[in-house]
Amino acid sequence: MATQKQKKTQKPKRTWQKRLIAVIACLLAILMLLPVFTMVFQSAFAATKDELQEQINSGKQQAADLSSKIKKLQSNIDAIAGDKSKALEQKRLLDEKVAAKEEEIANTKTVIANYDALISQKEQERQKAVAREEEEFELFCKRVRSMEEAGTVSYWSILFNAADFSDLLDRVSFVGEVMEYDNAVMDQLAETRRQIEDLKANLESARADQQAQKDQLVAQKNELDDDLNAAIKLVEEYESKQSEYQAAQDELKAEEEEIQSQILKKQKELQKKIASGQISFDTGTGWQWPLPGIYRITCRYGNRIHPITGLPQFHTGNDIGAPRNTPIHAARGGVITKSTYGNSYGNYVVVDHGDGYITLYAHMNSRAVSEGQVVTQGQVIGYVGTTGSSTGNHLHFEVRYNGKTVDGLKFYPSLAGQFVFS
Repeated sequence: MATQKQKKTQKPKRTWQKRLIAVIACLLAILMLLPVFTMVFQSAFAATKDELQEQINSGKQQAADLSSKIKKLQSNIDAIAGDKSKALEQKRLLDEKVAAKEEEIANTKTVIANYDALISQKEQERQKAVAREEEEFELFCKRVRSMEEAGTVSYWSILFNAADFSDLLDRVSFVGEVMEYDNAVMDQLAETRRQIEDLKANLESARADQQAQKDQLVAQKNELDDDLNAAIKLVEEYESKQSEYQAAQDELKAEEEEIQSQILKKQKELQKKIASGQISFDTGTGWQWPLPGIYRITCRYGNRIHPITGLPQFHTGNDIGAPRNTPIHAARGGVITKSTYGNSYGNYVVVDHGDGYITLYAHMNSRAVSEGQVVTQGQVIGYVGTTGSSTGNHLHFEVRYNGKTVDGLKFYPSLAGQFVFS
């Protein structure tokens, strides 16, 4: 009878142990799945991080290509420096170098922005890892507290207290599960700590790389200012010493005559296309000012005393002073008949409006349209600069009617009170 009672009291005990083992097994399963979830989250970020890193690497390669191009341009400039007969070629090379330098700066800014996004991703991942470590440590602390509440009992004492062989087997299984659980907790804590250290190192490396890019950007901007000043000084020199730079003056005059001839030719071609119905466009309503909100006229249309040479000269347009890269808008809708670089006009665009009028926009830093393109009134066609025969950022705005230049300001009577002449 005693044996039967003993068996009855032992059975619930073994049942309790099995239930405890089942609970621990579940906890262990959850814990073992944590690294899997971590890898899933990391993979979600990894796609973004890999993409950002690829863009950064691509940007660095573009920077290397641009740097090589800039060095080659500088070598060409140095080869003809001081040769007065090649002054215009030197200015053209300087303009090209400035454009490459600005592209280099834009590229560096993009790389820095990509680093911002990459660093943000890395910081978020580091914070998640730290939070995960805290959760795992808390889980371990709960395990220790539960052992303390149950009394400090060694694994061996649990085994030696077995009532019989069947109970011993249950206890062996129980101890194995508990030991595996404890080891898994410690291993996961160690792995999470390693991940945090790796993430911290990667984050610091990314921040260092970004700072290097920022330092490089400052140097690039200083170099750009030097190149712009060199280009302006070159123009001032060959304009103030016309006798010494006669070849340059003759070349500019010949170029202007050629441009005039090309404009007339393109105008006739467009009129034929309009007449035959091959092309159509809307010129818009009235005339829109090419630089909205900017009305400082630095040089008027008509006869003037050249500011550098001090000699009489006829100015074919109105110069509007404006910051570099200010958007330039088409005064009316039409067709782009010229979009190119010239020694005199620098980067310039000609819009034919189809009714005898054309507008010309010169000294652009960069052009936003191409020849043959139909543009609408107010569309951005380029950006203010100082390319070509120019000594400062401005837009040379020229209006021609049936081949002859006219004063463009007369088309803006409503703005007469806002113009500032300097």
